[in-house]
Amino acid sequence: MLTLTQVWGALLIFVLCPLLGALPLTAWWLTLLTRQASPQPWHREISIATAFIEGNQLVGSLAWLTEVAKGVGTVWLARHYFPTDPGWEIIALMALVMGRYWRSHTVGTTSLIGGAFAHSPVVAGLSFLVGFLGFTLFREKQQGQLLVLGLFTLMTALSNPNGMRILLTASLCALIGWIYQKMPEELDQPNPATRLESRRLFGFFRSDRALLALQKRLDKDQVGAKAASLSQLLGWGYPVPTGYVLPAGDDPAMLLEITQPSPQAPVIARSSIVGDRPALSSSAGQYPASANLTSPEALYAAMNQCFRAYSQASALQYRRDRDLPEGSLAVIVQQQVQGLCSGVAFSRDPFTGEGDAVVIEALLGPATFVTAGQRSPERWQVTLQPADRPEDIQSPDSWRLPEALTLDVKGSGETPQRLLQEVAFLARHLEQRCAGIPQNIEWSFDGDRLWLLQSRPIIPVEGDRRQRTQPQLPTTDQPTASLAEGTSRLHALPICPGAATGKVSVLKALRQPQALPLDTILVVPFLKASDLPAFAQMPINGLIAETGGQLSNGAIATREYGIPTIVMNQRRDRLQSGQRIHLDSTLGIVDLL
Repeated sequence: MLTLTQVWGALLIFVLCPLLGALPLTAWWLTLLTRQASPQPWHREISIATAFIEGNQLVGSLAWLTEVAKGVGTVWLARHYFPTDPGWEIIALMALVMGRYWRSHTVGTTSLIGGAFAHSPVVAGLSFLVGFLGFTLFREKQQGQLLVLGLFTLMTALSNPNGMRILLTASLCALIGWIYQKMPEELDQPNPATRLESRRLFGFFRSDRALLALQKRLDKDQVGAKAASLSQLLGWGYPVPTGYVLPAGDDPAMLLEITQPSPQAPVIARSSIVGDRPALSSSAGQYPASANLTSPEALYAAMNQCFRAYSQASALQYRRDRDLPEGSLAVIVQQQVQGLCSGVAFSRDPFTGEGDAVVIEALLGPATFVTAGQRSPERWQVTLQPADRPEDIQSPDSWRLPEALTLDVKGSGETPQRLLQEVAFLARHLEQRCAGIPQNIEWSFDGDRLWLLQSRPIIPVEGDRRQRTQPQLPTTDQPTASLAEGTSRLHALPICPGAATGKVSVLKALRQPQALPLDTILVVPFLKASDLPAFAQMPINGLIAETGGQLSNGAIATREYGIPTIVMNQRRDRLQSGQRIHLDSTLGIVDLL
């Protein structure tokens, strides 16, 4: 039977504890001590991590103390009115959690930890110790949370076998577990300050696994070949933008908090395929990348798009065609380079993987202008002799072009020749570092620094499709398409060597295979890499693109599929649907029959 005092105490618990849980004390400290408005709406909780980053050590420390005080004060309030019934302390903590969830849809982990230790230091200490050890071994947030909640209930039952107290403890833990499943906890709330590379990591239990930074050596079996390669390049000292990797199935909340893209600090999201074999299949352009992401919402949507792309029809067909195993996908999130001039470089001939020339395609702007193939780039050749190589490729900054070294450059355009020489030296340096395997690199120059965005092996054209003489690689100062008066021959840029005869079909959109006649030579606006798996299933003898270069993702894919291909960015109007032609894509010649 409750006394009148205890009735009043119960009323206070059911009224004050939810209100205490709902109070945004951390946001108030941040506003009061930094004189800035809260970076979150009023109904969202400000994490302690945000208090440290947005404010300072004083703000963060006061936020932590007040959150702990919420839990301790709740338990002491119940203990004051019900000194002999610890069950009311559990009820008070439940009221605190409900108030927090009502206002911000979070748990208030820090307050709960304080309250748990005030309620039973021994039970809470043992539960968190065992849970911490389990999380350290397995790094699984969900399992770690459930382990702590289960241990807290179990140890409560063992220390005090009171049926009602056990039931109340189990109810509290079930409530917390339900909220964890519904919403991220308080430390998972995003924070809009500071750049990606300077983020501090808060909250050991915030992600399903430890956040994977590219600065660490990563396992390709966990994060895919692209992410593992980038981490290796960073470890070797190459100028790769910093970033993180999110494996499939991991909680993105911690990555969103750490990166926090903004217009001042945009990021890029790219796919990394687990089970990919870059030396045999590049996967160039088969999976989407999203650049210039300037908000957490945009980044979250881009990551979801990357994960969904793994199951799209073109990706499935590509993996079947290239005999790649089915695995999973990870997402790479990196600082976005604001490229003034960017492009692609092959450390050797893109057809044969041989020769002394580094082949470069470049445009003003980001690297996607070249890789997408929707613009015709400047084309360059930079020759490096064996004597131009550095003696010690493992020394710091040995990838930088020595000031005294000048390399022979062929081509014309707006790209500075010294920059082209630096790119060529970097590409050949990477080849040396990768055991002499010719490399295909993406690069970008932001006006101050040359960045390496990606590096993967060159996949030469299959031997039975090579000619006895290596194909000439035109540079910008050579004509890419011409028609001599009184003749029936056109010249264009070779993309994939081979020969084909058939009827021209000019398409602006992909059609079903049955819509094309046999022996079709398809004319497309540009070579979209993700279209190649479908093209390979059609009765297509050859491809003619209106724009693009030899090093775009689409061009790489055509060479992997072995489809004779050229780019004809001039005089394409001489080709009409139904016209019969012979295509020599090794020399870049079209004969009108």
